[in-house]
Amino acid sequence: MHKIYFLIYLILVTLSNAAVAEGLIVEAKGTVLKTTTLSNDLYQTRAIANALQTVVHSSPQSLGSFSLIENGKVLFDQISSQSSIKIGGYRILSTQDHGDKFSVSLEVLILPSNKNSVAFSCRQPKDLDIALNWKGITLKRSMPFWVQIDAQSIYQQIASTIASDDRFNIRKKIPRQTLQDTGYSLYDTGDNAAAYAPKYELTAELKLDLKNENSLLQRSKTLTIEATTELARRSQIIRSTTLENNITLSKSGVLINGPNTGRQNLENIQQNIYDVMQQSVINTLRELECKNFASKIIYQGQTLKIDFGFQDGLLETDIFSSAVIGTKQFYFSVKQMNDNYTTLHALSNDTKAEIFDGLDIQLLERF
Repeated sequence: MHKIYFLIYLILVTLSNAAVAEGLIVEAKGTVLKTTTLSNDLYQTRAIANALQTVVHSSPQSLGSFSLIENGKVLFDQISSQSSIKIGGYRILSTQDHGDKFSVSLEVLILPSNKNSVAFSCRQPKDLDIALNWKGITLKRSMPFWVQIDAQSIYQQIASTIASDDRFNIRKKIPRQTLQDTGYSLYDTGDNAAAYAPKYELTAELKLDLKNENSLLQRSKTLTIEATTELARRSQIIRSTTLENNITLSKSGVLINGPNTGRQNLENIQQNIYDVMQQSVINTLRELECKNFASKIIYQGQTLKIDFGFQDGLLETDIFSSAVIGTKQFYFSVKQMNDNYTTLHALSNDTKAEIFDGLDIQLLERF
């Protein structure tokens, strides 16, 4: 047990040293008043945002003590609230509930102006709804009569593969024209289609071809398998995979003792076809295994919105920052989060919300 604790300690020290090597770590404190009966988690998020804002909006003079000097050279010599401060992440040192207010103490990682990003842990989906679009099997040439491939069985196996991963849910995609207005919805007006059709769609297709090779010494038939899958988000393809494999169906010739046919091995042939299709599905879904969040803000109905939510692995305690460096940095906390989208609260109260429309933002991870 002591060895395990020692190993964890070494890992933490290594991560801390790596963070220092990538940027400058400073301490910051944030405090918010408790005015309503909100949960402490929300007050903690606001206090964290307040601490980050303290760093961003500090004057160059007050940040002078944060400057890192190496070999007599000031590495952070142009820190200002307008351009050079770029927060890469933060670590919570302590939290305290004072009854009428909530405070936090953080370690904040400040990146140099030429450092645009830092590697963070993955965000994985949770109960993400995926529509499976099975396009079936296409035969480029006629198969031998005994080659019977059950397309419905392959579809069910693909669906079972996806459903076996607790990160995903298989949902049917219902065409827009069949949707009915019920007069009420948990979603914004205009998002009714999203309530019925998942944001993500996996399209799977199988193509089979038969190749005949004839020579003076040998004749053979080879089954060529081509499995293709595409993963789309809001109809935009984000990853595709095509895998191929060949299976010998029959072989005969002068140097072969007796006819060699795959008819006796039909069960294995069908399993090989499914294996190629399954691997294509797995390879394509890897797009969702480790994804550093990035999005654009949509200004709609006097609210700030992003097209990601709980199902994309985001949390109500998350904080976001503008992704472009070299301009004034803006920070956002979660106002309300749903399965498929999130509304944001801009932490720069002196800035009009409209200017954030189309702004690229990234997730501010804890380190």
